[in-house]
Amino acid sequence: MKRNRSGLTLVEIVASISLASLAIVLILNAVTQHQRQLKRVALKKQATQHLELMLADWFEEGQPLPENETGEFKTTERYFWQTQTIARSNGPTWKTRTIKITVFETANPTTPVTDLEIIANPAVSNTATGSNRGG
Repeated sequence: MKRNRSGLTLVEIVASISLASLAIVLILNAVTQHQRQLKRVALKKQATQHLELMLADWFEEGQPLPENETGEFKTTERYFWQTQTIARSNGPTWKTRTIKITVFETANPTTPVTDLEIIANPAVSNTATGSNRGG
């Protein structure tokens, strides 16, 4: 005599639980990576805003761009900046310097948050063009 069973076997139940567990782990991993990325973008945006304010103050006051210096922002204690002269051009008609300004988080001083390279004419301290390289 044959019986019709309408239930699931133990193997089917274990397999479905395993697949569900794997899906949950993958979803949690994706959500965690997304949250980290959002935090990093927000941190970079905030640091860039402070850098732009500082540069606007420097150019407004006619201050020369500092070379190979480190300093703090007036607007926040969360970040600090560091400049580095990375290139000079001393041609007969075009004398320029490229200064890289890197922003670090005070809590993590080894990893740059963002950086900016400025090509400046040393004779005219407040004439510069910049390109945000990110970090």
